Amino acid sequence: MTITVFQFKAGSEGLANKNMFDLLLKRALSEKELYKWTARAKAGDMVTLEVKCERSLRSSSQNSQFHVLVGLVAKESGFTFDEAKVWLKSLAVDRGYPQEVKNGKPVFFMGQPKGIPTHLASVDEMSILIDATKDVLISEFGYGAEELEYGINQ
Repeated sequence: MTITVFQFKAGSEGLANKNMFDLLLKRALSEKELYKWTARAKAGDMVTLEVKCERSLRSSSQNSQFHVLVGLVAKESGFTFDEAKVWLKSLAVDRGYPQEVKNGKPVFFMGQPKGIPTHLASVDEMSILIDATKDVLISEFGYGAEELEYGINQ
């Protein structure tokens, strides 16, 4: 469990600090809960916020594995690495990978759901993304499942 404590003075002088952890809050709290929380503080009040992360964020080995797979997709598809990454995350949204949300609304890129940044993904969410990426390599580019397992875990 990760515990992060932020302290700031509510009002304009505290806005920069508040913005710094708003991104963390949006992952931990719904947009409505975030609004209710910030609306309770009056300008000049000292606010302390403790964020506890009960879920395990993706591992560095999962991140490395995903990036190797993205490189293969980019090579096979002709996409740039970043284009392949965005495309794969959008495909994984249909399988349960979280869609990015901004101002309470789902984010789309070129008409497709935009997946969250991988540094915010949990271990389980990252597994969904890796499995979806492997499936693309198998179905679209003819890779074998064993080939992917052996090549990546070398």
